[in-house]
Amino acid sequence: MSKARGSSGRPIRVADSARKRLSRHAVEVFQELDLRRDPEHTTTPEALRALLESRGLPPYEDALELEGLAGGGGRSRRTSGSACSPR
Repeated sequence: MSKARGSSGRPIRVADSARKRLSRHAVEVFQELDLRRDPEHTTTPEALRALLESRGLPPYEDALELEGLAGGGGRSRRTSGSACSPR
């Protein structure tokens, strides 16, 4: 997968990066879970589109946008699961 463009290399809280697209309740839940994403582990829309198409999946524009907002998710020290990742 391709690396993110212009990344600072620091984890970002998903509630902060996707705030404009989330409901207030979702922001509160993401803050409580302390979900974070590392832009170094996200991918470009073009690479995600190619990955989805190679697996016979439709490359919905909303999925491509979500990768830009919340891709590169992983475990924070407070969560037992991990956020979505195309890998």
